Amino acid sequence: MVTTTQSNICFQEFYAELQHANQPDWLKKLRRSGFEAFESQGIPTRRHEEYKYTNLQELTTHPFVLARETGEIQASVLDRWVPQEAVCFVFVDGFFSPALSRYDEIAESIEFHVLSDGLMSPAALKHVIQPIQVSDDIFDMLNTALFQDGVVLKIKDHAEIEPQVHIVSLFSGQPDVFISPRHWIEIGECTEVSLVQTSASLDDQACWTNAHTQIHVAQNSQVAYTQIQADSLAAYHIHNTQVHVARDSQVECFTLTTGGRVVRNNFNVALDGPGIDMTLNCLSTARGHQHVDHHTVVDHRAPHSMSSQLYKNILADKGRTVFNGKIFVRQAAQQTNAYQLNRNLLLSGKAEADTKPQLEIFADDVRCTHGATVGPINDAELFYLQSRGMTRDQAISVMSHGFAEDVLATVSDDEMRDSMRTLLVDFFDAIEGK
Repeated sequence: MVTTTQSNICFQEFYAELQHANQPDWLKKLRRSGFEAFESQGIPTRRHEEYKYTNLQELTTHPFVLARETGEIQASVLDRWVPQEAVCFVFVDGFFSPALSRYDEIAESIEFHVLSDGLMSPAALKHVIQPIQVSDDIFDMLNTALFQDGVVLKIKDHAEIEPQVHIVSLFSGQPDVFISPRHWIEIGECTEVSLVQTSASLDDQACWTNAHTQIHVAQNSQVAYTQIQADSLAAYHIHNTQVHVARDSQVECFTLTTGGRVVRNNFNVALDGPGIDMTLNCLSTARGHQHVDHHTVVDHRAPHSMSSQLYKNILADKGRTVFNGKIFVRQAAQQTNAYQLNRNLLLSGKAEADTKPQLEIFADDVRCTHGATVGPINDAELFYLQSRGMTRDQAISVMSHGFAEDVLATVSDDEMRDSMRTLLVDFFDAIEGK
């Protein structure tokens, strides 16, 4: 039995509003399937194994409002997140902003549709209509019921996209906004592209993003995919990312999480063919009462592929992080090479890191390893730096930057890596200023 809560009431109102909007019958049916599945379960509690370490009950009491219009944002705000030469699809308070977006120069290489423009025509959204179905994840069900906008990108075969392609979600400052973006990205054969997906707040208002991103990479392609989550410390951010990779492709994924009151990232990767090289790395910071939860699944479905995961967390104050990572190797995936490591640096005795690396292997000719570490800064190393004239805060900052540097070094784009370092400096400035 599901108890009626403030959030359930909010979502019932959101759903009713969307169902009464001028939308086609196929979409109303789709929303109904998602909402009925969501209502049958409700927001998960800590009794749910997948949410054992993450308390989401704040979501049941906060009075969220459905995003209805785009707030006002100056174009100069984008300079912090998007290089001048980059292509960008910008969403403000959940809705596409043509005025802030830039995409003319790649029109020959990328076919794109804005979800809200194509909802009246199933043919325009043939890439996303069929995959949007009820899943096992409660927040995917909610996204299916309540999505309003997003972008569909189809990158053509044999394309070499020189500028980065950015999908940017900005909150203008409208309080308590709930958005449910859904993005579909299809990358053609023998294609090279760098994708960046950013979520950021322009003030400290509470908001909730419940996002779904699906990426399909065709064979013999090279893809760099970066997620940057820099929402306010009052924001809630839940993101389900699904990546399907075809044979002989190389995919590098990186997540940087510095914002959010409660963050939950589900990152699921399916390696569907042989010869794949998959990297899944992450750096998170948590301060104040931040709670950051990363769940990953790398599913090896075919032989002769490699995957590597390196997840690092830096925690201060009463920050808390969770890492639950699974390497799944099917019986057909012989000669798989898979690696997973989670490391956590505690800068406070009140910070907490929970880690649960997992291996599930059904093949016998594989090489798979996993590991995890949780601990404070080494006192001897700290003393050494202080004896050379550094203050304690300076020494902690230097050692923490060193802790982060090996995972940041995996980001191949210099400008992107420098931008991440700037966000890391902001984190240390905040904890040192207390």
